[in-house]
Amino acid sequence: MACKKKLDMEILFDPKGEAVHSGLAIGDEHEICPDGEWIQYARRETGIKDLFVYFHKRTGNWVFAKWLYKPSETDTPVALELEAMPLPPDMPGSGRLVGGELTMRCAPVEEMMLAMKRKLQKAASEKASVMADRGTSRDAAVKYMRKKGMERGAAMLDSGAVGWNSPNETSDQYKETVSQLIAMAKGNH
Repeated sequence: MACKKKLDMEILFDPKGEAVHSGLAIGDEHEICPDGEWIQYARRETGIKDLFVYFHKRTGNWVFAKWLYKPSETDTPVALELEAMPLPPDMPGSGRLVGGELTMRCAPVEEMMLAMKRKLQKAASEKASVMADRGTSRDAAVKYMRKKGMERGAAMLDSGAVGWNSPNETSDQYKETVSQLIAMAKGNH
């Protein structure tokens, strides 16, 4: 009878080594820029102190990045590129990030996903509310038309042969025009 031998194997993961081999190492083609006004703003806005800008000599871009392993911590510094810009970020027209765009770019992936989900849920909820309002206001209009003896128009509206928007879907100018038309129809012009 053959003897079965159990093999114990441990797989080691070296995050720094993996980052270096993934092209995130800062080398001779990267020139770290002195702190300007914008990078100081970015640090204040995000609360992340490890943000910096470098000039990429090969591509000619200025790059907004975050240190993963600082030069003071290792022989091979590693950074995560967050945004590339055609001009230095302190220049107008550089494409620098500000406000919400900046904070979203620097947010952890989990936070970005939650924000996107909340935004999608809010949009779906608003759409459902508009659709419910549309149905309720259309039903009220059909009832009103039938009460006033406008059977053909009520039937067309009820069947969907003519389009209908709820009052909350329309612009203020449209609402004013409708009010004027109703006043004219009632003879109050």
